[in-house]
Amino acid sequence: MIAALPAHRASIPEAIRVSDRIRELLGVKPDPDGFERDVAAAMRGILPPGADALPGHPSPSAEELRVGPDATWIETPQGGPHRLGSRSSLRRVLLALVKARMEAPGDPLSVAALLQAGWPGERPVPEAGANRVYVLLSELRRMGLRDVLQRHDDGYRLDPALPVRIVEPGA
Repeated sequence: MIAALPAHRASIPEAIRVSDRIRELLGVKPDPDGFERDVAAAMRGILPPGADALPGHPSPSAEELRVGPDATWIETPQGGPHRLGSRSSLRRVLLALVKARMEAPGDPLSVAALLQAGWPGERPVPEAGANRVYVLLSELRRMGLRDVLQRHDDGYRLDPALPVRIVEPGA
């Protein structure tokens, strides 16, 4: 049903009738509690450590920024878990901000410093380089760092009041 073109898809009532008939033929009944347990178990296998797969069940680290090894994932206070995986420039910029936050809370990093962190060795035209940084900062804000990522003086910083923790492998 899902793979069909929209004009050829079954209506919702038709889809419900078909799925009810399939369950009847198989002799099974819906098990909402079991379904929730199975989905929660599956999600725990793919979410970062400490992230809770069920809505309404806050993570124990809800008031801190948690960063996975090499920034392969983050868990933000408002945005929840996000996998950064192969987004190396985004990961490097985030790690630069985290390192600055941990080593010198309150000190901002300039756009030039963030550009160098994200694209080491490259020398783009200044406007293009700044645009690269702004795009990544916008992406971090969308991931839940909107209230945490601060524009300050001549650069950007993570809120000095927010606890930040790098989670080591196996932790």
